[in-house]
Amino acid sequence: MIPPFALTLLAGLSVLSATIPVVSGFTPPDFGYTNLLSALNWQNLNVTAYSACAEGLIQSPIDLNDTIAFASQNPLVHIPPLNKAVLQNTGVLVEIVYPTGFGLTVYNGTTWQIDNFHFHAPGEHRVYQEFFPVEMHIVNSDVSTSP
Repeated sequence: MIPPFALTLLAGLSVLSATIPVVSGFTPPDFGYTNLLSALNWQNLNVTAYSACAEGLIQSPIDLNDTIAFASQNPLVHIPPLNKAVLQNTGVLVEIVYPTGFGLTVYNGTTWQIDNFHFHAPGEHRVYQEFFPVEMHIVNSDVSTSP
């Protein structure tokens, strides 16, 4: 059974993606999230470009299971409230655009700047082979290596 909060999130994301227009001039990628374009088939869409997708170790789709070690510590994530958030529907995800330097993630002595966070519906990754209806990604860049 899907928890009520997940159903609410899924319904909200479905409404958002249906009501937010796709970004002007956006060219959708040659992969997708349904049918033959879905994550389980990405490695077959372009064998050369998407070969890492077949392994599922460092590139989507990753199956989170007992073969992947737990992190030694939890990251510290600081996402302050956004006033007037900008949502972009790219046609394959809904992205919340972040102001530069707005949020931070600290893990294992490294500070990462949050560039954006976005939602995929359905999710890209699996947990013990099971896909989920929605997945959130937090996109970060290492501030210690930034120019």
